[in-house]
Amino acid sequence: MTALSSPNRPPPTATVDVVDELHGRRVADPYRWLEELDAPAVQQWVAAQNAATQAWLGATPRLRDALRAWLTQLTDHQRRSVPSRRGRWWFWLANDGLSDQDVLMVDHDPDGAGRVLIDPNHLSDDATVSLAATSASHDGQRVAYALSEAGSDWMTWHVVDVATGRNHPDRVEWAKFATAAWARDGSGFYYGRFDAPENGQAHEAAHRGHQVWFHRLGAGQGDDRLILARPKDPELVFSPEVTDDGRWLVITGSRGTERRCGVWLADLAAADPAAAAPTAWLDELDARYEVVAAEGATLLVLTDAGAPRQRVVAVDVADAGRDAWREVIGEDPTDTLEHVARVGDHLVCAWLHHARSRVTAHTVAGRRVAEVELGELGSVEAISGRRGDTVAHLSFAGFTRPPSVVRCEPDR
Repeated sequence: MTALSSPNRPPPTATVDVVDELHGRRVADPYRWLEELDAPAVQQWVAAQNAATQAWLGATPRLRDALRAWLTQLTDHQRRSVPSRRGRWWFWLANDGLSDQDVLMVDHDPDGAGRVLIDPNHLSDDATVSLAATSASHDGQRVAYALSEAGSDWMTWHVVDVATGRNHPDRVEWAKFATAAWARDGSGFYYGRFDAPENGQAHEAAHRGHQVWFHRLGAGQGDDRLILARPKDPELVFSPEVTDDGRWLVITGSRGTERRCGVWLADLAAADPAAAAPTAWLDELDARYEVVAAEGATLLVLTDAGAPRQRVVAVDVADAGRDAWREVIGEDPTDTLEHVARVGDHLVCAWLHHARSRVTAHTVAGRRVAEVELGELGSVEAISGRRGDTVAHLSFAGFTRPPSVVRCEPDR
């Protein structure tokens, strides 16, 4: 019996003599050749592995059927992300439990049944096109959404009109590792991208030199404006955001998956969004910095600088020196501050306390005013809320049940 037909032995995988020297250590990478996804040898290897798998499953139909039934039972439950409001619309991702990909829903009521705005399940015959990221304009009239094919990190941005469901002709390619952030006036959005790779090298080329660009709605990508690049530090990957008041473009940059990051700012109050000129604000890459709210020319920042369990500090745009920071919510002696969101006139905080989450509400000045009852042991994975909201939505997962959405009203 050959290796290809044996139910007990997978097809052999060739190895190559590839060794990298990293920081003085030799690291072998014998399967480097499998990274060339379009190479004939790799496609033949994939076909052989799939054939062997199907042959094995076909020879054990009772086990195959039992596995399918068990996995279906595990995944057959409705899933829904926390809703996010823009203008008069609420947006969230949903899955009926058995669909290959999540769909983007929209409604005037965050608790409503919703209308399907984007369903990627019908965009390819094998349902491998997914929604990689979405970003609604400040008035909620349009959504920029990024599609990814077959699990690739590469994303292509499109724009859909919320009221009609019609797509705009915009198409923005070679985006990766970052969401989009709309200008307050809805004229376009900021996004992160790499230079287009050479033909046939989309999955093999090293990703260096990430940049932030501005795309004006209705224009071709060739007319996009470069906003920020750091060619002397090509390992940086950027993520743009625009504060709820629309005034500040906040660009966070980090190397790989490091928590430490830098922040660049641009004041959009009197500038054409395409002419934004970010300047370094907190660019030492010495700690984690997450801007959670803007109060005029002061930004509230969640950081582990000087606080391993994290705290919230108020930092003036004109003076980001640590001596000028004002502590808003101090580091807890035992609990880690994981998530913070500005919701109405409150800061809603999720803390990790002895492997479980607890949630508190504070005034914008930092005074604690309430503890939110979660009802059971579990973890808060996200908080959704904005300055104009009166309700926060938490993604909460119990230890014996999947994530669900929990409403939190800080005023009560």
